[in-house]
Amino acid sequence: MKIHKKEINDMGYEVKELTFFFVNAWIIKGEKTVLFDTGAVVEPDQLEGFLAENGVDPKEIDYIVISHAHWDHFGLVQKWKELSGAKVICHKNAVEFLKTGKKDLPFDFNYTPAPEQYEIFKNFMMTTRMMEIPPVDPDIVIGDEGLDMHEYGIPGKLMYTPGHADSAIALVMDDRTCFTGDTIVDLHTIQCLEEFYPEGTYSLNWIRMDNETIANSVRKLLEVADNFNGGHGVPYTRADIEKLV
Repeated sequence: MKIHKKEINDMGYEVKELTFFFVNAWIIKGEKTVLFDTGAVVEPDQLEGFLAENGVDPKEIDYIVISHAHWDHFGLVQKWKELSGAKVICHKNAVEFLKTGKKDLPFDFNYTPAPEQYEIFKNFMMTTRMMEIPPVDPDIVIGDEGLDMHEYGIPGKLMYTPGHADSAIALVMDDRTCFTGDTIVDLHTIQCLEEFYPEGTYSLNWIRMDNETIANSVRKLLEVADNFNGGHGVPYTRADIEKLV
């Protein structure tokens, strides 16, 4: 695990980016503090030690937002909640997965990659899928209308952004900074595929419900955001993704 940055921007909130192997999680601290996604690669029992080594106090977290019900984004949610006492927020379509630890990650792609790349990725996911995910009961369940986070002390809102998953939500801050989960992915940051793509190879996520649903979600985000922080890799800008839709 690594802490990539710590900054206070013009809106007065602090951002810390945590990277677990190739998965990002974000701590956004305003009046209250929200953890956006939890990471999943380290074993739950190792999380407390990782956080202590990197100067992160889990008790500063008030809310945990799960961007979507894929194991690499909610795999450590139970341990984070145990350490922090934070309330867990997710979309209604993620509830079943959080409560059971079930993994919602298909191997069928709406967009078909090259056969070699597909097999490499599939084998990689088959290995990582073997991890067990401790279940957790979410505290706040939102619908397709999203959620205004101002009443929770965070200057932003949660938006429903289906496409990569039908449980996907994004956090859009008042300054037009967005935390997107996996709606968009830099293919270079997928560990097992990085040799095939140069850095900054942005794409609508390979794994998607259908082309139009994910494209519409990106169009919605472009109406309200200019800077984007994804679930994998480095931040990207409006110019990086406008061409995708």
